[in-house]
Amino acid sequence: MFKEINLRNHSSLHKLFYSLLVLMLASIIVIDFIKPNHWFAFLTTSSPLEAIAGISLFLIVKNTTISYNEIINKIAASTFAVYLIHCQAIFFPILWNKIVRADQWQSIPYTVGYELLVACVIYCSATLIDFIRIYILKTYLKFKVRFVG
Repeated sequence: MFKEINLRNHSSLHKLFYSLLVLMLASIIVIDFIKPNHWFAFLTTSSPLEAIAGISLFLIVKNTTISYNEIINKIAASTFAVYLIHCQAIFFPILWNKIVRADQWQSIPYTVGYELLVACVIYCSATLIDFIRIYILKTYLKFKVRFVG
């Protein structure tokens, strides 16, 4: 399956991606069929299926050239802040248990849609908080430079 793959060639990268995708889906079907006792090992962050997906995605994006976009770069610069905001130890239980109430939405038929909506709202809200933080910091630094320096 992998003998004719050249990592510099985009069509070969697509062959690799689709080969790894088929391999990953086949392994999910096999896991579902044999039902091992410790199937949850394949659903964690150290899952071999996640590694396959990550490697194949990396190989697809590796040779891609991306043009500069100011809006995307501003939003991307806030991604770490979004991570810090939504995983912060004090805010975590408030966000997930009191605001989102994730446990009550697990058994409804449109759970995936709700989860995507919640993820978008959290990302946009945390990005907005980071933009406000950047604005306040820039304003403070301009004020400080004007009157102190």
